[in-house]
Amino acid sequence: MYLNTISGILFGSLFVLFINLLLNLLVFDRLKSATREDLQREPGTCPMVSILVPARNEADHIEECVRSLIGQRYEKLEVLVLDDQSTDETPAIVQRILTNCRLNRSVACIYCMVKPYQMAGLEKTLPAIS
Repeated sequence: MYLNTISGILFGSLFVLFINLLLNLLVFDRLKSATREDLQREPGTCPMVSILVPARNEADHIEECVRSLIGQRYEKLEVLVLDDQSTDETPAIVQRILTNCRLNRSVACIYCMVKPYQMAGLEKTLPAIS
């Protein structure tokens, strides 16, 4: 009795997922490969892309992360590192990358002096966060 019920539920769930898959394949367009025209596009005609990197005490990983991002081939790219009151060398590492960056990239380090909930005056309503 229980085995039939469980198998019926499993079969019904798989059937619903299969129907969902078929509908998605019929409704949504597939990604298209880049055409020759896309590859020969005029420089500067691509939209601007901003990458936000939240960082707090990430000295071990931030340099590899930021260098990987600024090394991308996309033309109009800006990398914003949001330093959330780091107590390690994270800001100094990002600053060193900023001074040594020779690529045509917009790289900035934004230092958050207060927590977002403190800006909204919610610090009295939330429990202490360390």
